[in-house]
Amino acid sequence: MWDKFSDGARRALTWAKAEAAARDSGEITLVHILVGLCRSDSGATEVLSSHGVTLDSAIRLLPATDVDPASLDPEPIPFSDAAKRLLVEAVRSAVTEDGLEGIVSRDLLRALAKSESPELVTPLAEAGLKLPT
Repeated sequence: MWDKFSDGARRALTWAKAEAAARDSGEITLVHILVGLCRSDSGATEVLSSHGVTLDSAIRLLPATDVDPASLDPEPIPFSDAAKRLLVEAVRSAVTEDGLEGIVSRDLLRALAKSESPELVTPLAEAGLKLPT
């Protein structure tokens, strides 16, 4: 399935995983995916930035960390349940909007914008940020 993701979508998910690992989060959350989209240098990055969601503002949604990188567990990091639902919604978006020619970063962004999960909605609201719809 990974081959169905565009380079931009793969970069976003790879950055999300790296951010989760760097913070020893235990799972990749919707906020990690949002940070990944901001870092991915894709069309979604531009859309987010034009709506005031920058890399800095997205990173501030994550808890601060003092984790020593040497102490991190090299085991794979699972997606949170909400992040798994987001990936399913991104595939659905790709089928509906793009005819499943591939899952692109805008499919991830569409899925994030539809999410009603407190995992994402709460920190966005607390920061006064809104995703484009």
